[in-house]
Amino acid sequence: MGEDTIRVFFHRFCKDFAAGFYDEYVRVPTTEAEIRRVEMQYRTRGFPGCLGSVDCVHVAWERCPYQLRNLFVGKEGFPTVTFEVAK
Repeated sequence: MGEDTIRVFFHRFCKDFAAGFYDEYVRVPTTEAEIRRVEMQYRTRGFPGCLGSVDCVHVAWERCPYQLRNLFVGKEGFPTVTFEVAK
């Protein structure tokens, strides 16, 4: 996937997600009872005091410019672009 394709996709994804999915799938606890419930879910998984989390996905950058390759190669062994999602 080329740099321009990734850039266009990323901006389109963010716009579409914000417009159509964010309110449906993302909900911030607003009451004390909800905050306690969410914190307890994280606590039982070993993260006391946590109210949210972040995850990343590495997408292969097929046409990474050679001069940038060493900056974008990680544990996967090939150049990637990372997309981060907060939960």
